[in-house]
Amino acid sequence: MNSCTRVLMTACAGLFAMSALGEGAQGRTQADGALDCRQALVDRFDALSGEIIGHDDEIIPALVLLREEEKLARDVYLTFSEWYELPLFTDIALSEQNHMDLVAMVLERHGIADPAAGKGIGEFDDPKLQELFDDLFIPMGEASLVGALSAGAIIEDLDIDGLVRILSEYSFLDINLVVENLVASSRSHMRRFVTALKQRGETYFPSFYVDKNHLALILSSELETAVVYDEHGEVLATCGQHSPAGDRP
Repeated sequence: MNSCTRVLMTACAGLFAMSALGEGAQGRTQADGALDCRQALVDRFDALSGEIIGHDDEIIPALVLLREEEKLARDVYLTFSEWYELPLFTDIALSEQNHMDLVAMVLERHGIADPAAGKGIGEFDDPKLQELFDDLFIPMGEASLVGALSAGAIIEDLDIDGLVRILSEYSFLDINLVVENLVASSRSHMRRFVTALKQRGETYFPSFYVDKNHLALILSSELETAVVYDEHGEVLATCGQHSPAGDRP
């Protein structure tokens, strides 16, 4: 068993433990006082009847790509967590595993084949994502901690791009429920990476969706919380937590 596989198993164990704390609850409080947002989101997803997606619907490749993009983020951060003693990478890898699971839930409901099934760390169906992992993000992370943090910001930039495209081009209640929460989480990840770079005297320049002005707006806004609503618009749970104080190595 290689080191990345061991880290992945540890991350997944942590995620399952968090899920077990809130099983069957909608907005129930966990031991640490945080609302069990993930369970509330899953419960709300289950309560929504998904609109049938045709086999040739344009949203299918977008969802397939989204599943692999979340895997890309998780795999990169797990790899970086092996190289640098920075809680940031392990924390966000856990979040990305959660994102992967939520997208897998969407794929399963709509009968879409999972491109990540049986894939190891750093293995992707999409050749562009494979190239990004092999030739961009991993070399950046190998070069330095600043390179790894910059790679993280670029990945979140890329994720926000894909998520916003889905929200702007499609309107499936069950899918948008998941995607709206993922994009809020990705913006929070972006804040953490950019802040970590700033702490080291570095500036991140947006590469994909988030232009300079939009990035400034994200960074200047208060900590964002994704919200899960019921059919009456009442809040079931809010998601989001402050960045750990120990982001510096």
